[in-house]
Amino acid sequence: NILLDQAAARDFKVGAAVDMHEDGYNNSVDEVSHSLAHLMNDRVHHPAYLRHQGKPVIYFWNQDRFSVAQWQEIRNQVDPNRDTIWVMEGASTAYLAVFDGLYLFTTVWSSNPAATASTWQTRTQQAGGWFYTPTVVPAWNDVSGRANPTPARPRGEGEYLRRSWNGAAASGADIILITRWNEYFENSHIETTE
Repeated sequence: NILLDQAAARDFKVGAAVDMHEDGYNNSVDEVSHSLAHLMNDRVHHPAYLRHQGKPVIYFWNQDRFSVAQWQEIRNQVDPNRDTIWVMEGASTAYLAVFDGLYLFTTVWSSNPAATASTWQTRTQQAGGWFYTPTVVPAWNDVSGRANPTPARPRGEGEYLRRSWNGAAASGADIILITRWNEYFENSHIETTE
């Protein structure tokens, strides 16, 4: 609760992102159900927790670790009344049968962030979702050695960040994600380096 308390003191809101990427963590339906039950019973009631239209918002990363049917089982167990908003990452709109909306972790592949935000807002709605969170990204240059890395996107002295922000804002979304903070290996960080 330390982060939530500090956010409340500064009139900030904090939402959780359930990271499904790491092996050995949230590997089973039971583990994820337990993690979400803890989050929903202990954290989302804090006054500084991020809400939209009065409902706590929970983001998910790498949800395709489980099938749509498994996620339906999890949601029916931990959130049967849909008291929270679940937002998945990525372009697999089939998961919108369970999740309320989606976000894209990065949009640096787009040379037109405004069009990308609008397009994905429409795709989300067409697939049955109602909540879209546009993403702001300052740049990208993956030096991690991954196979098939996302092509580099230069900062342009802040120009891509401005275009990314303006595109997200133009979508009219109530919540905008800035998904980068210290992602040095992707050269997408926005913090000072000294």
